[in-house]
Order: sequence, then C-alpha cells, then structure tokens
Amino acid sequence: MNTFHSTRLKLTAWYVIISIIITLIFSVVIYLGIATQLDRMSEFQQFNIQNSVRISPPVNTPMPLPPPVDPESVKNRILFILIIVNGVVLCVSGGAGYILAGRTLRPIKEMMDEQSRFITDASHELKTPITAIRTEFEVAMLEKNISTEESEKLIKSSYEEIINLQGLAENLLELTKQQKKRGNLKLKDVSLLEVTEAALKKIVPLAKQKHIVINNVVDDYILRGEEQSLVELFVILLDNAVKYSPDHSAVKLASKKTDHHVLITVSDQGVGITEKDRLRIFDRFYQADKSRSKTVGYGLGLSIAKEIVQSHKGSISVESKIGSGTTFTIQLPLSAA
Repeated sequence: MNTFHSTRLKLTAWYVIISIIITLIFSVVIYLGIATQLDRMSEFQQFNIQNSVRISPPVNTPMPLPPPVDPESVKNRILFILIIVNGVVLCVSGGAGYILAGRTLRPIKEMMDEQSRFITDASHELKTPITAIRTEFEVAMLEKNISTEESEKLIKSSYEEIINLQGLAENLLELTKQQKKRGNLKLKDVSLLEVTEAALKKIVPLAKQKHIVINNVVDDYILRGEEQSLVELFVILLDNAVKYSPDHSAVKLASKKTDHHVLITVSDQGVGITEKDRLRIFDRFYQADKSRSKTVGYGLGLSIAKEIVQSHKGSISVESKIGSGTTFTIQLPLSAA
C-alpha cells in the first residue's frame, strides 16, 4: 500500500511538472508578445506627440491626443494575471493529476495484488501435501523395524500425494495460460456441438464408473472462439457435474439462442451448493463444503473455466438448491456469419 501511494505521488508530481512547464512556456510567449506590442504602441504614441508639437494646428481647432499608455504598468498587470493563471493551473493539475495517477495505477495495483494472492495461495496448497509426505517419511525413518505392509502403505500414500501435486501443477499452468490468452485468442468459427462432443469423450469414462448418464441436447450453433479452450471449459464443467453427482443419476447439456449469444447450461442432480459457497465458487483455491463429495481437489477448475469464458467475452453463473442439483449457465457470443 505504501509503495502504491508513493508511486502515485511521484506520478502526480510528473503530471504537475509537465503541466507547469507547458503553461510557463505559453505564459512567456504570451507575455513577450504583448510586451513587444506595448513597446511598439508606446513608440508610436511618442512619435505622434512629437509630430503634433512641430505642426501648429489651426486657430481655435484643438487637436485631441490620446492619453499616453504606461507600458510598464500594463506589463505588470499582465504579469500578475499570468502568475494567477499559473497558480490556478498548478492547483488544478495537482488535483487532476492525483486522480489520474490513481486511475492509471489501479489496474497495475490490482494485478500485483492478484499475483501476490496467487503466490500465497499456491504456496499454501503446495506446502500441505509436501509436509504430509515429509512427515510420513520422517516417521518411517525413525522406526527401526518397518514392516513390508507399512512400507507399501507409505509408498501408496506418497504416490497419491504426488499425483495430487501433479494435478495442482497442471491446473496452475492451465490457469496461467488462460490468463495470458485473455485478449490474445486466435478466434475462429467453432461448432458448439463438436466442442461438447469432444469434451464428452474425455468425461464419459468417469461417468460410466458412477453409472451416470450424460444427455447432450445442445444445438449446433456456430461460436466465435478458440476450440481447444472451449473444449477445456466443458471438460471442467462436466467433470465437476459428474464428480459431485450421486451414482445412477444424470447430467444434462442444453442450449438456447438469445440475440447474438447462446446460453449453454450444464445441470446435475447432486446435493447442491450453499449460498455461502455460491458467492465464492469461482475464486481460486476455494473449495465448497466437503460433504458434497469425497473427491479431493484444489479449487482451480472453476477459476480456469471463468478465465476461459471471460477471454471469450462471455459470462458464467451458477444456480443451485440444496438437494436439487446445480446448474451452470454460460453465455458465449455467436459467430457473425
């Protein structure tokens, strides 16, 4: 916060300096121009007065002469006015510069805060499984006669933690990749039906393990987007729907056209999400109530989904009712063609 404030003050100072330099240059030019004209007018008046003295006017015909102009007093008044103007410019530019500096630095500050939170959260999530693995190995090393069964259990437990760490690393890389893509996507016409079918191929094996039926009733709309990212989006949503649904249930994909957009819904028949969790469901590393599922996760999937949707200039929302399932709604722009 102190760094941001000091940087804002420095940027404000530069704005003020630039404004004052420009104003001073104009003031000097104006003053010199007016002073030159006053000197010429003074010389012209002196010339007229001298000529009027040499040439005698006709009798009873007075020649009115303009009052003489004092160039120095006029210059002083102009100088005073320019000083007042420069003072006003200094005050206005200071206030405006401070406001403008704040607006200029706000996105940078938000990005730095976001980066700081990301590093803190990632470090915390990485620390937990690493500490667990280290503790298990330290306990095993202290035991002199460790049995084969205990050794196998230790290896299995460590292997599971390593798999979780690998998944976390992959999700972190995917999230970073999607953030970099924002505003730099190579957009083309993409078939919504083909995207959802490609995602289903990756999720169907997981659904079969839980005897979950996935009904895909989306229409074949043409979207403007990046196919790989959109496939990843629906993989995340379908994976969540399957993981948090009970066995022998159903998941449904549907679509609806609205103006220049299409609404795609992914609905499950799970236990639902509480109001508290819905407010933070798209936050990085946030995990909903563990009672929804025994699945271990790191709370990055929906953050990645949100990044993908936002990079496609769309929106994502969630509706849920405890005991009645959850529905994610994605709005994506249609192709102009």
